[in-house]
Amino acid sequence: MSAVSRAALARRRAAQLRSLGARLGARAADTGAAAARRARTATGRLTLPERAWAAADVVDSPAGVLPLPAARSLRRALTGARTPALDAWQPLGPRPDGAPALLLLPVGGLAAGSWPVSEAAAFAVARARRLGPLPGPPAPHTVLLTDRADHASLTAALRAAGGRRLPGLLATAADGPPSGPGRARTLAALGLADALLVPAPDRLSPALADLAARAGRAVVAAERADETWEVLAAAGRAARLAALAADPVAPDLAESASEGPGAPTVRVGVEPRRLVVAGHDLKFAGALVDRLRADGHEVRVDEWRGHARHDAERSRALAAWADAVHCEWSLGNLAWYSRHLDAPGRTTRLTSRLHLQEAATQFPGRVCHDALDAWIFVAEHVRTQVLRDTRFPLARSCVVPNAVAVPAAAPAGDDDRRFVLGLVGVLPERKGLHRALDLLAALRRAEPRFTLRIRGHHPDEVGWMADRPAAAAYYAAQLGRIRADPALAGAVTWDPHGPDMAAWYARVGVALSVSDFESFHFTLPDGAAHGCLPASLAWAGADLLYPAGWLSPDVASLAEAILAATADPATWRAAVESATRHVESRFRHEHVTERLAAEILGA
Repeated sequence: MSAVSRAALARRRAAQLRSLGARLGARAADTGAAAARRARTATGRLTLPERAWAAADVVDSPAGVLPLPAARSLRRALTGARTPALDAWQPLGPRPDGAPALLLLPVGGLAAGSWPVSEAAAFAVARARRLGPLPGPPAPHTVLLTDRADHASLTAALRAAGGRRLPGLLATAADGPPSGPGRARTLAALGLADALLVPAPDRLSPALADLAARAGRAVVAAERADETWEVLAAAGRAARLAALAADPVAPDLAESASEGPGAPTVRVGVEPRRLVVAGHDLKFAGALVDRLRADGHEVRVDEWRGHARHDAERSRALAAWADAVHCEWSLGNLAWYSRHLDAPGRTTRLTSRLHLQEAATQFPGRVCHDALDAWIFVAEHVRTQVLRDTRFPLARSCVVPNAVAVPAAAPAGDDDRRFVLGLVGVLPERKGLHRALDLLAALRRAEPRFTLRIRGHHPDEVGWMADRPAAAAYYAAQLGRIRADPALAGAVTWDPHGPDMAAWYARVGVALSVSDFESFHFTLPDGAAHGCLPASLAWAGADLLYPAGWLSPDVASLAEAILAATADPATWRAAVESATRHVESRFRHEHVTERLAAEILGA
């Protein structure tokens, strides 16, 4: 065996040992965390470790307060999950339909309009007894937030009212009012909850009410305590939209790139350079590679076989060759390159683009921060969540949205296509097929001409469905409804997956997004570019990307908006033209690709 082969074998064995050590360490940490959770339940403690709360502080965003799921540290402390949740309105992860809401009660001197200590304790204990043991692993249903001065008296009042064992109740203290020192703790607590429950919403401190609304949490009175999380999530989306209508976010986030202390340590000049683009799925990077090559740079592609599978020797050789490496997706590729480029005096620039799925993995937490010069995100809400959970510096991050190719001319079509809803992709369940069917049924009650075209893989065509019984049951129920519901009879068409999207859009009048959560949801701007009216549920972050007129807090409001916009051909066409202009100004392919190339070079 040659010296080179022996060195390569030694590196592989060292990598295997590191991987084994990481797995054993993670297993030990999980065991310890589970034991701590059991101990807290057994002793009736009403607090989480302070270090979990401290790690949940929200990173300031150019867009101000955003709806976010629970911080990774809090989710792990409460549920044991090692990866973050992605749905701001299911902050600890998916819940069954009809599950009780998780309520946040401000208590004592936290803010004007908070609960008196004794009344908050009595309410929380009565709710715990009424709900009883909930199915699934132990999780809170009521969070009480007070200031430091009242925390001891609140704990005493809870134990006096309910004893030491108080399952489902969680108490924590802020260092001051939400408008000042207590802001970070208040936002962390709001990230756990579905709504803020107060004795009288109209008497609540305006600062706390506004903070809750911008975090996507409705402020409700005690009589709404028994409403389900879905109802209160819709109320939270409505509160967020109302707050933004009264005081819109100022920054143009499509152009936001942060600079300042901690800015990139390596930049690449504009002269031709040697660039590597690395990743497992390069469908979003083709235009970027073309642009870099057109600018005269030599580009080599390091195509990975999966999130963490690659030819390590080839990657190592490319890292040594390159002036700059760009990781498309922030998965194992970024973790690997950040380790191998993390050296004093390095001259190779490293950038990466993060979409959405990476945020629900452990890979962002494995990035060596000193090696990453610019972390590029497709949306502001994704950036804020990842930076909060990883503590990566804001000054070395930016937002560059996905690029949209706008055709030279919108497709010609019959005005009656305004009654055709288009939904691209219904897998997995978070895409909200059930809501699309609810919407269609509501529209057809007012206008029977409405139909729905679904573009993409049919649930029966995917092999993984057999391994996911809950998903299989969900899709079986929706397909059964399409067949049996008289309101949907003959009104749903399934078009197979394929590349000819322009021809498909020409038969559609309304491009839908009814997902639980997204990063960008390409269907909305792509549909607008191809002559469709975008109509979306206001998933977290959508209001930073798209006009308020595209968004609705729930299915009923979405149906009303579509009916108004399609009432006559002229109204529909005017709305489509406005949407197309927005896409051209914010997401046009040429402009976005130029921005992305500039970030990669550090220009």
